[in-house]
Amino acid sequence: MGATMATILLVGSFLSPEEQGFYYTFASVLGLQIVFELGLSLVVLQTASHEMARLHWSHRGTLEGDPIAKARMGSLLRMAIPWYAVVAGLVLVLVLPGGHYFFAAHGRPIHDVAWQLGWALLVVATACNLLISPLLSLIEGCGLVAEVASMRTGQGVISSCLSWIVLACHGGLLAPAVLAGSQFCCALAWVLCRHWLLVLDLIRFGHEDVSIDWRQEVWPFQWKIAVSWISGYFIFQLFTPVLFAYRGAVVAGQMGMSLQAMGGVFNVSLAWLSTKAAPFGRLVAKRSYDQMDSIFFRTVAQAVSIAFLGFAVLWSGAYALHAIHHPWSRKILDPVCLLFLVVASMVNVLVNAQAVYLRAHKEEPFMALSVLGACLCALSALVLGRYYGALGVCVGYASSSLIGLGFGTSIFMRKRRLWHHGVNV
Repeated sequence: MGATMATILLVGSFLSPEEQGFYYTFASVLGLQIVFELGLSLVVLQTASHEMARLHWSHRGTLEGDPIAKARMGSLLRMAIPWYAVVAGLVLVLVLPGGHYFFAAHGRPIHDVAWQLGWALLVVATACNLLISPLLSLIEGCGLVAEVASMRTGQGVISSCLSWIVLACHGGLLAPAVLAGSQFCCALAWVLCRHWLLVLDLIRFGHEDVSIDWRQEVWPFQWKIAVSWISGYFIFQLFTPVLFAYRGAVVAGQMGMSLQAMGGVFNVSLAWLSTKAAPFGRLVAKRSYDQMDSIFFRTVAQAVSIAFLGFAVLWSGAYALHAIHHPWSRKILDPVCLLFLVVASMVNVLVNAQAVYLRAHKEEPFMALSVLGACLCALSALVLGRYYGALGVCVGYASSSLIGLGFGTSIFMRKRRLWHHGVNV
């Protein structure tokens, strides 16, 4: 959260309103990578967590135990690495020129913003991060949740500091590329220094033609995750590009900064739950449902409390800035728009908590709900954003989120009773 706020302060201080619009729209356009990834990182994590129920760590830093489970783990890794290599290639071939066309077409009146080099370098750095993504997901699925979280913390500190230096030195739109590039370097160094033996051992390990049957075991779960994740793009990433196209870079920058601030609070609150994904998978494999429920509901209460406090502080600060007509009030959305974003973000904390719980069962019952949310958000953003600007986008977002919470809670309660107690209601 501190890093997010520091980034917001530096972006607002060292980038012009037009550059701010490009800065945040970069990230939203680049989110299209999720279309190619198809949710495999979550599948890798969940599958690995289930196999770990029959494995344990050796003193050498490799996995030992049931050879069938270890062979399946190796098969999973050998499947994921080429997949992400293809995804990285598609990002370079499709997203790089596609984004260039979008920014050139809609940012043409702005002549003093040098965005071309920053965009190209950011896409390349993102492709590199995709290459290492399956390794991190597998290591986390193997139970090293705290270790991966610690690495990500250090990674975030180093990459954020480097991007802040670029911003402070008036590097402008090169900062996102420096951020993504340093994230890749940190993750790669960590894997090579700490877990290269695990990766090498799993890639080499085989056992009597045992392998993960992607078509039968992975794809039935993955395609639902993929649909949900792609839908998530239209729920969380579409607003800034839409406003960039309809209302220009300045309004897009206001939306982007507001969403980043909301996202900082959201991620902090959801971190309490996201770290439970792998442990939940092991508890499901052991059928320890009572223990899982105890941890889940306690964690949800903590996450909601943190989110409410964070959003209240954030909105109050923004209201005060607008009340005194501070120059920073022109960098973010007005309090009315922000209030609708707060409502949507609070709702999304609950919906994402339910999704973490259900996906631990290697199922994706929220797929239809994600598609519904994506359609509602996309339609409202395209229609209301065109005629009412940022306010229309925010109202549509909040309304779609509330509808999603109602349907999501119904699905959560029904699936929990069915999977844990065999009661279909």
